[in-house]
Amino acid sequence: MRVGPGFYASIALLGIVGWPFLLADVLRNDVGILIVLVLANTTLAITVWRYVSSPSLSFFGALEVVASTMMTGCANVTILFVPVVLWFVYLAAVFHTAIGIVRGRGAAQTAWIGLVHRFVAKPKPEPFIPFAGVDSGIRCSVCGVAITSGDRVVCQKRRLCEKHLV
Repeated sequence: MRVGPGFYASIALLGIVGWPFLLADVLRNDVGILIVLVLANTTLAITVWRYVSSPSLSFFGALEVVASTMMTGCANVTILFVPVVLWFVYLAAVFHTAIGIVRGRGAAQTAWIGLVHRFVAKPKPEPFIPFAGVDSGIRCSVCGVAITSGDRVVCQKRRLCEKHLV
């Protein structure tokens, strides 16, 4: 089974809507408070969804985009931090919704699209190769020239020198 960004966005959405149920044991004797908390939280989530969603980028679609930029390639690692990151993204959406209530829905949508764009446009880190400039023992798969540790390596399967990088 392949786990994609939609899975992580769904997990985050369940956490966003369902976190008051974590207090069910604490509020066992005060069910009325729990019901009010669930209704208030659900109303907030629907309001956020409505205010930040635009025709070009829905709220859930944005969560999927952010989750896809955080994929590590190992589901066991990704599931530890992506829902937390998406929860903080939701808190930013709550903030943008508060601004949108004052300035208009368009301001909230613009800020939301800008936030998601920052995740997409973030620079990809270069692979860390210790002892920069030292012969790493890696050879270019095209010409056989030694790639020093300061050079970029495209991937482990296609080791290319600067001349053969596309």
